[in-house]
Amino acid sequence: MRRRLTAAAAVALGAAALAAPGPGHGSTPVRVPDAVPDTTVRASIPFRVDHGNLFVEVLINGTGPHDFMLDTGSPVTAMDRGLARKLGLEIESVGMASGAGGDSVPAGRVRGVGVRLDGEEAADDDGVYVLPLDSLMSPTADRTVDGVVGYPFFRDRVVELDFDATALRVHDPERFRYAGPGHRLPMRVRGGWALLEAVADLPELGPTPVELMVDLGSRGNVLFTTPFVRRYRLDRALRDTARATVGMGLGGAARFLLARIDGVQLGSLWIPDVVAGFSTGEALPFGQFGGIVGTGILRRYRVVMDYRRGEMILEEESDAGASGSPRAVSGGARPR
Repeated sequence: MRRRLTAAAAVALGAAALAAPGPGHGSTPVRVPDAVPDTTVRASIPFRVDHGNLFVEVLINGTGPHDFMLDTGSPVTAMDRGLARKLGLEIESVGMASGAGGDSVPAGRVRGVGVRLDGEEAADDDGVYVLPLDSLMSPTADRTVDGVVGYPFFRDRVVELDFDATALRVHDPERFRYAGPGHRLPMRVRGGWALLEAVADLPELGPTPVELMVDLGSRGNVLFTTPFVRRYRLDRALRDTARATVGMGLGGAARFLLARIDGVQLGSLWIPDVVAGFSTGEALPFGQFGGIVGTGILRRYRVVMDYRRGEMILEEESDAGASGSPRAVSGGARPR
């Protein structure tokens, strides 16, 4: 019970949103042929990108649709407390949950509930968690937030995110094979989080190893946790910073120092000139990883997440996203 409640609290990560320019100020990448096989697709689900957050329509026990945020930063699938009450679901209390911002909120759970995306189940046998998501997240999402689709949806599937087509494709994990020029990154799954080994080129420190959690619920580029910032005393090394409240989580406002860093290396992929967020308080108090990588970077690529094989693939998308912003430079390793 204790472990599960702690995991539920991490839904707050999806509310951390970095309101800053996207990375990438180099040459435009070359479009490559799609290398994700269509023959293994068993569901194609449209999603919407609102203020950098990804939303899908779900049915709860056949009713809906309801707007849920797609969130790999959440180890659980959860729904808004108000929605659960409206649907007449029986809510059992599981204590308090805390997250970004530091405060705590009441957490509940409902069992025997089906949460489906085009027939694909997003809940698990442990039930669906119930949290005051809409009241906390809707101000920064600028829309109603009925719930979040988390780890239970991703863990047994190969999920492809095509940002150009705004389509989420679910592939048969037994038949899926990737053969193409995309950047293939080893991905470790721990505690419901998808983790990547990265190297961040930081002020005064230079190239520094850091484990980043893949967080589709964050519209930021890269956000570093409070323990990581304190370990390397980054708050003292940063120059030309701006302090901003960049999101709301279960624990309240998430405040960061914003600053540019030289870049981030993800396997063979070098992403230069990144606006990053540095937590110096309770915005990201988690010590299980050093930071998160959000949709500010990920939406520049076609993303394939294969939890079973422990791999994430980043394949070039078209020359510009929906916003017209330049894509990140990804022509191999970091220039020396």
